[in-house]
Amino acid sequence: MKRSLIVRWRWAAVALIASVTSALTMQPIQADTLDDAIAESTARAPSPIVARAAMIERRAIDSVRLSPDGQSLAYVIEQGRRRALWLFDTISQDHSLLLTSKLLDDIYWSADSQYIFVTSAQGVSAVPVDAGKAPGFVINLDRDRDEVFYRVDRQHPHAFFVAKQSEEGQQSILYRVSADGTRTQLHKSAQRPVNFLMGSDGSVSILLELHEGMMEVLHLQGDSSQTITSCSGNDGCALYGFDAQSGTLYMKGRFETDHASLYALNLNSGETSLVHTDPSGRFDLASVMIDPLTAKPDVAFYRDEHITHGGLTANTSDILARLKPRLKAEYVELEASEDRETWLAFDVGPGRKTARVGIYRAGSDDVLLPMETAPYAQRQAASDTDFKPALRVPVWYPVSDGGQQLGYVTLPNGLAPREVPLVVVPHGGPWSRSIGSYNSVAQFLANRGYAVFEPNFRASTGFGRQFTLSANRDFGNGRVHQDILDGMQYVLSRGVGDPGKLGISGHSFGGFSVLGALAFTPDLFQVGFAGAPPANLVDAIRFAKNAEQGPEWQVRYANFIRLVVDPNDPQDALRLTKQSPAEAMQNIKRPLYIWAGEKDKRVSILDVRDYALKLHQANKQVTFLVEPSAPHSPRKALHREAYFYMLEKALADHLGGRMDADISPQLARYLRKSLVFDKNSICGDREQQRQCGS
Repeated sequence: MKRSLIVRWRWAAVALIASVTSALTMQPIQADTLDDAIAESTARAPSPIVARAAMIERRAIDSVRLSPDGQSLAYVIEQGRRRALWLFDTISQDHSLLLTSKLLDDIYWSADSQYIFVTSAQGVSAVPVDAGKAPGFVINLDRDRDEVFYRVDRQHPHAFFVAKQSEEGQQSILYRVSADGTRTQLHKSAQRPVNFLMGSDGSVSILLELHEGMMEVLHLQGDSSQTITSCSGNDGCALYGFDAQSGTLYMKGRFETDHASLYALNLNSGETSLVHTDPSGRFDLASVMIDPLTAKPDVAFYRDEHITHGGLTANTSDILARLKPRLKAEYVELEASEDRETWLAFDVGPGRKTARVGIYRAGSDDVLLPMETAPYAQRQAASDTDFKPALRVPVWYPVSDGGQQLGYVTLPNGLAPREVPLVVVPHGGPWSRSIGSYNSVAQFLANRGYAVFEPNFRASTGFGRQFTLSANRDFGNGRVHQDILDGMQYVLSRGVGDPGKLGISGHSFGGFSVLGALAFTPDLFQVGFAGAPPANLVDAIRFAKNAEQGPEWQVRYANFIRLVVDPNDPQDALRLTKQSPAEAMQNIKRPLYIWAGEKDKRVSILDVRDYALKLHQANKQVTFLVEPSAPHSPRKALHREAYFYMLEKALADHLGGRMDADISPQLARYLRKSLVFDKNSICGDREQQRQCGS
């Protein structure tokens, strides 16, 4: 039985933090930040060309996780086609190998710190920390049937949560699974829950489900449920913690306000209280840390121009104030032990290719740097010191209808910014955003001598509901496209980039923006590079609806209907089709390079192929590469190198930037096999033509 609970809300800080001083400080970007960056980057020594393979190499050390008891650190090392799971003892400071496998995507600690759960495309395995015990496969998960791993159960010594399909495939069953494979059914429904929280008795108490395009937050009590509140897909609702003793739910929501914030919902009184919001009034809450011992929030996390954390208790405020200066880092991401005595901090500054990892113990003046002694640490350090990262700065810029937007500018070392080519890189999504951390594409392009601009056009997320909605369904040749151009013109007006040497590059929705830029402003950009680009968003939404599944996609699909186009409404579909790059492809004058994956479930390879073929038949300058085994993005090292080589060659040929011209025999064979047409644009000179087989 289901009944509704009417939620009242009020503006008041909950007692948890009413008298606590927040550690959150958000400094506004000064008007001269870009000027300072221009002066500093110009004064630097020019960077040598770094080998392409080194620039795009994945991190040697990945997935660093602190155990709940704070005594161990688990991490993964890339070893070619295999990945190795290692353990670091924070007391003895010894490293030990636990497992090497091809089937290792991510790792999670059990609540008792005795097991590490390893997820892969096959399912979940359990690796005992005790070297005398063998790892074992626990449960199979079929991603094509929307079977997923959620997270570890913090109320059980060594168990985790998964959703699996019933035998007849009509229902999704939520299980608690122990390390020995024992399953306990917790919930069954017609579709997989988006998320859930447990009560003190170990049963599901709070459920986030999708109903007719809306996410509903439900309170389960035996066989009955109460609807606590509901959110649309663009509200960014998220469940964080449930204090069963006081009946308080902590969640992210908007509750009739513009910015997503942290709220406390008292299920007994029906009142909703604001716990924390961005003091600057510009940014949505990104995430929250919940103290597992109190079930209350203790750290709020915002992605502003960079990253900011706010302590929600006196203890965490004090720790945050002490941690950053000791790690000598301005921007960090955090994990903590269960007792909050041990903290794991990742230095993720914009100039740091590999995050520096520090372990800080409360009350200490020292920070332990465990990865500096890890196996392969020297390899990673050597890779990171091959080049000096370019300066990357946030920039607030005006757009033509009077608003302000945030973007990022990356400047090449030792070159006069006004004289270098400018490459515009719109992000994917469109419900995403560019952030202030290290960006591999921007650094790759800066090393080749380009200035890079990444705009957060309207429809981007993280800046409040109204900013996302203000795109007003005007994609293609409309307001969003104009935002990108307005931002670029502002950057040019500040002395960054040569107006006669402009390029544009993007992936997914960013690729859509590239096609639009060359079609709607055919004389503006000298070259475009588009990865997995939909030429018509109506076709892409229809295709993805049939190819994707699961509640996350259903939320996204509801967002598309609400914020972009209803593909089932002929008039609405015609409206956006007329504004699409596909309708204006005859206007394209400049070279266009397209990459696509044959296994893409978001953008139909048939649609991309048809678009590229029509350009080719119309004698447009189009180069088209298809990777037969790739999904929406290239994953394997060789495929990623081909992607970046194609981008590098396109820009070098048409904007005059630098490039690493070496092609390995493996890359040459791959290009020969995967380029559909216009091989000469990639294999330009005689030696390259010989290598590629042209």
